[in-house]
Amino acid sequence: MTRFAVLASLATAVLVGHPNAAHAHQNPEDFAARCVAKAEQSLARVRNAIADDLHRCLPAIRRAKAAGNRPLAIRLARECVDSINGTTRAGHNFVRGLCTRCVDHLLSIGEFRLAARVRAACGDILDAIEAAGERGRNAVREALYS
Repeated sequence: MTRFAVLASLATAVLVGHPNAAHAHQNPEDFAARCVAKAEQSLARVRNAIADDLHRCLPAIRRAKAAGNRPLAIRLARECVDSINGTTRAGHNFVRGLCTRCVDHLLSIGEFRLAARVRAACGDILDAIEAAGERGRNAVREALYS
């Protein structure tokens, strides 16, 4: 999946399901669960996009190395890492914004403990997004330098 496709997917999620829009009057527990579910869906999109990038670029890097074309392998690795970085950044920014809006809404209605739980869950999801990006970059390095 290209970086553009991930950005489009995340943008669609924002337009279609803003957590504060139609659901602001629902039960706070349901609202919080919806926020965390949207963040988890975004994590899944990021992981899938990184997997697609790796599926596309790792074989190409290995073929270039096997053919003795190290400059091409390096260029392909850079392009792959750039795509992974863009995907990771877009996912991180989307989840951070989503979680900020959710926590702010919960705080505005006096749901302090629920807001803290959502903030903690979002922190874990943001960490998982960063970890997925790091695993992707490590896979590229391994393909290039092994």
